[in-house]
Amino acid sequence: MVLPDSDYEFFVPYHDTLKEIFIVSCVNLKRGEFAVNIIKAHGKKCARCWNWREDVGLSESYPETCSRCGDAIKNREIKR
Repeated sequence: MVLPDSDYEFFVPYHDTLKEIFIVSCVNLKRGEFAVNIIKAHGKKCARCWNWREDVGLSESYPETCSRCGDAIKNREIKR
């Protein structure tokens, strides 16, 4: 998203959660005139969260998940 300064300043504190709010794989914020570009995400689709991420397949223990989901599964197994 390209945003005017006032809007940019509003969204910056929420940058880490914007992808969940907008239900997309990634959000990049830039200053400028307002614009929204939609492009296909890079990476693979995580079998657990269904987000397209570049870190899917990097875990030997959970090769079909992203690192976030792999960590969640591992932590759940440890607590059992």
